[in-house]
Amino acid sequence: MRSFAIVFLLLVTAWTAAAQKVGGNDDTLVLKNGTLVLNGVKLKTSESIIAVLGEEVYRERWKPAVSMRSAGIPLMAVGSGLLAWGMYGYITALTSEWPQAELEPEKWEKMNTAYNLTKIMSGAGVLCLGAGIPLFCIGNGHMKSIRDNYNQGLAVSLAPAGLGLCYRF
Repeated sequence: MRSFAIVFLLLVTAWTAAAQKVGGNDDTLVLKNGTLVLNGVKLKTSESIIAVLGEEVYRERWKPAVSMRSAGIPLMAVGSGLLAWGMYGYITALTSEWPQAELEPEKWEKMNTAYNLTKIMSGAGVLCLGAGIPLFCIGNGHMKSIRDNYNQGLAVSLAPAGLGLCYRF
């Protein structure tokens, strides 16, 4: 019984040791904050990205995805600012005491104009957010798809015990 336990522990140890990730150069492309990273090196220039992805993929897929993501970021920033400012003014106008229209028509007109402007600003903020969020998400999704297509496939690399073969999916 004791020898059976020792053999079982050796088999379990050998089985789990073979499943560990081997360090080294695995040429995995990583996407961090919209920037490609290959083996710890950021690919910032178009020439370096073309060298990794190819000119056709860069021109037809990568560049439009980056421009969509880049257009979505300022739209979301402007939209959230406009929406916050508009909602602040809208809530302030709803909670403050309005002058009577018959007694103070000039003050009432100013208050009504400000109240209507807050609704317009809130609507513009919602429109900017409605355009910016999908642009950012779709562009980011396309960039992740390109990264995944690059990382997918059969890879042969050097390992400490010899040649390593892995399929990334």
